[in-house]
Amino acid sequence: MNKRHEDMLQRKAKFSGVKQVVADPLRFKLRLGIGQDAYAALRLKKHLQELWDTGGMAATGAALAAAPSTCCGWARGKTRCRNWV
Repeated sequence: MNKRHEDMLQRKAKFSGVKQVVADPLRFKLRLGIGQDAYAALRLKKHLQELWDTGGMAATGAALAAAPSTCCGWARGKTRCRNWV
């Protein structure tokens, strides 16, 4: 093992018993003076990204459902696809 890896393992071992970093998030934010909704912009970005991803998946599924079959065997009702068009 190299020195860097050993240092990392030692640092990690120091925090092995830590279960919670901040006991009271509101008091922590108040003490820092950042307010209750300090991360509102980040939360909004996350929710918008989830909405965008969901919409993209729905549009992809709809496009696939509306597309004609691209597999000759499948279009004919056979169980195996042999020729992709």
